[in-house]
Amino acid sequence: MDSRISRRHFLGWVSSRLFTGIPLFTLAAMGWSFLSIPGSIRLERKVAVGTMEGLRQGITVMKEHGVAIVRYGDLLGAVSLSCTHLGCIIAQAGDGFACPCHGSRFGSDGRVLNGPALNPLARYELEITGDRRVVVNLGATLGPA
Repeated sequence: MDSRISRRHFLGWVSSRLFTGIPLFTLAAMGWSFLSIPGSIRLERKVAVGTMEGLRQGITVMKEHGVAIVRYGDLLGAVSLSCTHLGCIIAQAGDGFACPCHGSRFGSDGRVLNGPALNPLARYELEITGDRRVVVNLGATLGPA
């Protein structure tokens, strides 16, 4: 028996490998580019919350944005309304915040006053624009107070 491969058989073998190999290689390259996205991407979600003149002194809760603006004089801060214990939405309580689910209490700067929460509330970056509008970047958190 002749052990040589016919030209037709060889071309069929090569074309079948090309027609399956190229699409598989393309899919693998797309998957690699998707999975190798750098972990240092910082999302910006900027929300205008008012003007310096329009924000009152003390705490202004903005449930629609999930943030509270704290103002004392010209000092401004923005804290999350999500409890760090189990994620319940906190409410203003006096000059701070309280979680209605499990009783955690937080100061106006977000620090924990009473557990079961162990971590302070997330604080967000604030920006005051040239026309004195206050913009909160909900995609950029600051360190603890």
